[in-house]
Amino acid sequence: MTNDNQTALIDINRIIKNKNPELHKRLPKFVINYIKKVIRQDELNEFIGKNNQYSGIDFLRHSFDYFNVRAEIEGRENFPENSRIIIAANHPAGSFDGLHIINTCYEKYGKAKALVNDLLLNVKNLNEFFLGVNKYGKTRKEHLAEIKKIFESDMPIIFFPAGMVSRRQNGIIRDLEWQKSFITQAVKHKRDIVPVYISGQLSNKFYITANIRKKVGIKANLELFLLPQELTKQRNSIYHIKIGKAVSYKTFTSEYKETEWAQMMKSHIYEIAKDINAKFEANRQTIK
Repeated sequence: MTNDNQTALIDINRIIKNKNPELHKRLPKFVINYIKKVIRQDELNEFIGKNNQYSGIDFLRHSFDYFNVRAEIEGRENFPENSRIIIAANHPAGSFDGLHIINTCYEKYGKAKALVNDLLLNVKNLNEFFLGVNKYGKTRKEHLAEIKKIFESDMPIIFFPAGMVSRRQNGIIRDLEWQKSFITQAVKHKRDIVPVYISGQLSNKFYITANIRKKVGIKANLELFLLPQELTKQRNSIYHIKIGKAVSYKTFTSEYKETEWAQMMKSHIYEIAKDINAKFEANRQTIK
């Protein structure tokens, strides 16, 4: 699939202006230029420019080739024939880990949607795979209507329930608390959940920045600005993906709160990392 849109380039100045006009007015130009440097805007735009004739799955796969990243996948047979599922995965790398899940899902069903930070909608070439959610405000009504429509369809939907990239705690790379929304939607729309574990990690710089930010009491996710830079550091990476057996939406009864079910599913994907045939256990003691 090709794309004739020649304006699908990343422009941090435009993004900030559209996202937060008041902030944009207050930011000095040198700060915006510094952010451009940190996120490696020119390098990312060079890649997009060289591949801007592609969109969708073609752009996705060209990005794998350009950065020389690949995935070794185990458990493809655990994808149900019925595409009306929710895929719940950890999110260690914040970039190619998610793109490989989209690609794997597409290989099985010929379609896929992932709930993502709506900032990613600025990568126009991949918009057909993204359902944007505003992480720092209200999601627009038209986007909420689109999300509702997708959930009512047979589209496979990918969740990264932590809502952010994994962090390093006590020397271990692991997701923070999982949000309950994927459990809520699974029950509401009668979608089974396919748990997926993905290997991967970011640079020490990312984790150190996250830890310092937390220690000094800054709530804003400043390390988010490092993710585009981290993407370019993922060159020549191999991701190991393990797809577990589907868990029926009927499992998630009122026996436990949805927040508890979410943490049990989080613990489960790390069990899948050790044993792809691990069975989901409904027990608070499994929460880690």
